[in-house]
Amino acid sequence: MNKVLIYSNDLSFLKGLNNYISNIKNLEIQMCTSLSLLKENLEKISYILVIIDTNNDMEAINYKYLSNLQINNIVLLYDTLDNIDERVIEDKKFILKEKSLENVKALLSYDTSDENDSFLVLYTKKRILNEIKGLKFEVTNIGVQYLIDCILLIKCNDALYNLEKDIYPIVAKKYNVTSNKVKWNIYSCINNMSRNNSMERINRYLGFSYNRTPTPKVLIFTIVNKI
Repeated sequence: MNKVLIYSNDLSFLKGLNNYISNIKNLEIQMCTSLSLLKENLEKISYILVIIDTNNDMEAINYKYLSNLQINNIVLLYDTLDNIDERVIEDKKFILKEKSLENVKALLSYDTSDENDSFLVLYTKKRILNEIKGLKFEVTNIGVQYLIDCILLIKCNDALYNLEKDIYPIVAKKYNVTSNKVKWNIYSCINNMSRNNSMERINRYLGFSYNRTPTPKVLIFTIVNKI
């Protein structure tokens, strides 16, 4: 499961977040108030996202320390930019957000209905695309886009899992097409993928001997489990 670390010693802020976080099932979220624990966790655990409240311990959370972190996605929360080193502001490694419960909730959201995708939706899309490219799909094919959207919906919504009943209609509505068109375009792109790979390689990816072109259900849920 993807891990997120949130650091702050603002207990009222963390308490407000905790009520929201308790309902998130797709993430393992850790919160800490100790700088030493923050550093210890960062050395031992791999996180997809680290959120740091910069209004605490700014002498310790300096640019040198932050820039040495081997993490691609670091969000710095601030009350005022006056407290943040100019080098941090200019460094594209960091994502700066005004400190608020709403901003943190948006970062942790898996809501795929929002036109402005959250960090986690964008991160999940990127991982799906890496899997798709690894299987030699023709990424410009519309069926591949439908496939990506189906995988994203299932990954981000625990309640959605039935392709015919739940997933295809949602994707069809997004692109203003019929569910059958979504279904058959996905079948077509998977058939093309099968021609681009040996059966041995497909079996190895699936993790068992399927020995035929995978159905959308088999492939989609395999990718969901891998990401």
